[in-house]
Amino acid sequence: YIGTGKAITVNFKKSPLQLLSLFTQKQKAPSFSVKDAARGDKLNFALPALKDGRVYRLQVSTPDGKKVYTHVFDRKQNQPVRAIAYNEPAGTWKAALTDVASGLTTKVQFTVK
Repeated sequence: YIGTGKAITVNFKKSPLQLLSLFTQKQKAPSFSVKDAARGDKLNFALPALKDGRVYRLQVSTPDGKKVYTHVFDRKQNQPVRAIAYNEPAGTWKAALTDVASGLTTKVQFTVK
């Protein structure tokens, strides 16, 4: 979040590519949760209402931090579907949902039994 005003300063020396989004009001991180699951189950994601023009990135990580699933979606027909394999580890997993336009992320944890 840069703030409100009539001008912004961009420094391309730090990065040749920068994505900037303008909104009429300050944005909030997406509402998001994942229910606990057992190995062999599909994960149950509670996702935000999908708005026109919004793109989300979901990343799921195992208890040791290994990213095992990334999904980018922008509509209901393309919502994430991920099952926990029987040979994947039990424990506390992590998931992060990012609103690509605003860069805001919600991180949650869930248990795999």
